[in-house]
Amino acid sequence: MADGDDFNGKVIEEFRANGGKVGGFFQGQTMLLLHHAGAKTGTERVNPLIYQQVGDGYAIFGSAGGQPRDPQWFRNVVAHPDVSVELVPHQATFARFEPREGRSPGCAWRRIRCRP
Repeated sequence: MADGDDFNGKVIEEFRANGGKVGGFFQGQTMLLLHHAGAKTGTERVNPLIYQQVGDGYAIFGSAGGQPRDPQWFRNVVAHPDVSVELVPHQATFARFEPREGRSPGCAWRRIRCRP
């Protein structure tokens, strides 16, 4: 189930069909699918996100397409921090979202810590 417009749905479909690889704008990027609950409704949402491995967790980046606001998925995971992650080769990893501040002004990164 895609969150937002059809663009995300197409990226999610391509990710699943190609073992976690996608083309276009995201070609060559490390990507995961973040499963989370809507802040108000609790409805399951899925968002494709770029990540970096950070120790035993992952830093995920929420730029809202360059907008001067947090993306909706961020508000959702603040409200419901227990999430799951689709990350090739793993089908689903349970995690807890921990917001963190970046090192430079205007830079923020979010972290997902995977749990067994």
